[in-house]
Order: sequence, then C-alpha cells, then structure tokens
Amino acid sequence: MEVIVPLGTQELTSPEPKLSPVPPNLIPTDSRSINHEWAEKTYQYSYLFGRNSTLSNRDEDDQKIQAWIDYGLHLQNELRELGVRKAHEKIITMFRDYHVYMPGSTQLPTNIDDVLVIINDKEWYTTQQDTKQKLIHMITYGIFRKGNNNWAFKASKEWLFKYHIRIDEKELYTSSRTSTRQKKGFVYTNLVQRASNSIADRVQKNMISSHGHYIAVRKKTSCENNSKYRYEKKNFNHFEAYIVYPSDTLLKIMSPQEQMKKKVKDAVKLALKNNIKFDEIKELIDECGNAENIEKGK
Repeated sequence: MEVIVPLGTQELTSPEPKLSPVPPNLIPTDSRSINHEWAEKTYQYSYLFGRNSTLSNRDEDDQKIQAWIDYGLHLQNELRELGVRKAHEKIITMFRDYHVYMPGSTQLPTNIDDVLVIINDKEWYTTQQDTKQKLIHMITYGIFRKGNNNWAFKASKEWLFKYHIRIDEKELYTSSRTSTRQKKGFVYTNLVQRASNSIADRVQKNMISSHGHYIAVRKKTSCENNSKYRYEKKNFNHFEAYIVYPSDTLLKIMSPQEQMKKKVKDAVKLALKNNIKFDEIKELIDECGNAENIEKGK
C-alpha cells in the first residue's frame, strides 16, 4: 500500500545520507603501522576524507601518499582525543549522578581533576571503603567493558556519521570452529585505547600517592616485578581485580612493629639464600630471646 506523506511533512523529511563502507581496520591503533605500506593499501579510501584519491605520476604520487599518511595520523589522534574527552564526560556524569561532592563542600565535580581530588581525599576514601573502591574500579576499568561502554559505541557512531562512512559489515565478523565474534572496528578501538590507558595511569598514581595502593585487573607479567608488589584479590561487579601494594609504599603505611617484622623476614630470606641453615638462624633467634629474658630478670 502506498503511504502518502502530507505536503507540510515532506519539507521536513530529509533522506538519510549514503554511508560509504570502509574496512574495520582502516586506521590502526599503533602509529607505527600508519606507514607507506598502509597508505598504499588504503589510499582508495582517502577521498572519503576530502583527499584527492587519483594517482598519476611518481613524484605527485609520493607526495599524495605522504599526505595520506599524515592525515591518517591526524585521524588517529582525533579519535584518541575524542575517546579521552568522552570517557572523562562519562566519569564526571557518574560522580555527579551518585552525588559525590568535592571535599568539604556541596560542589559537584566538573572535570577529571576534580574527580582525582575526591579520590585523593582520605576521609572520603576510607568511609565505606568497599563502596568507594567499587566506584573507582568502575571508572578505571568498568566503563570500557560490555554493558557499560555504550558511551564509546555512541561516540563511534557519531564520528562515522560525521564522515558519511560505515564499517563494512561483511568484514566485521571473525569465525572459528566454535564461535563467531564481532570486531569492534577501528573507530571504537582507537577511541578507547588512549582513554583506558591514561585514566588507569592517572588514577593509579594518585591512589599510590594518597593511599599507598591502587586497583588493578591483572598482575604484573614479570615474576621479578611481582616480587615488588603485594596483591589482595577482590571482586567488583562480578569482575576479578586486585588491590595492589607496591613494596616501596608499604613501608610508609606500616606501623614501626610491622616495619621491623618485614626487615627480620627479609634478613631471614637473605640468609637462607646464602646457604645459612634454618637451624642456625633459629639458634640465633633463641639466643636473642634468652638474652632478653636475662635482661628482664635483672
């Protein structure tokens, strides 16, 4: 049946712009991959971003290829900056929605620096600490996970729409013997990469400075590095995480007795490592204990 649109409505109805398909990996997340080889493979899409895509003679072609490389780096940086900005907006909105105020005031945070000031505040952090750690975990890692990352998908869609392009759906899916997985595409991955890294880095550094520990979702990969940290396993919103205590900050938050115990423990470990038998160490401890008892009996 033919649908008749009223004359007055026709003037307000505009056709959807045609969106040109592009490959899911058009702009790599690694800047080093935006090179001459990449430019030659992707130059056919340069016209979508206002570039002249016709290649004619060698000298001009080299200039156009280099210009496309430069513009590819520009697009990558544009996506990274957009991701950081949108992630910050998401975090600020969360703090405001939860009515988290600046220390000692009724003012809500307006930027990411305000959020860090709140996280650094010991009174805020230690009051209902589990709840505060849950919120910090969410803004550091949770907002990039499925179910909480709609802000990133929305920003990706808007960026694609701005250039009148879309990710080629035929290339979005990768199949294995057991399952079919959907790729997120270059816009989303570039959006979240710098945002997730920079937010985690800033929050971790501030937490170490103010509280002597931070929240992580995985242990350090090197065994040597792991010996410099103490990990306390914890779950946030059904996700496994760790409260991480770097060894150089542990001493700052230990009592004098705890610091002394740690020194004794380290000395015992060093002695055992240097082939001093455990029985010999025990004898030395017993001697110290006997000497203390004699001193007390005087």
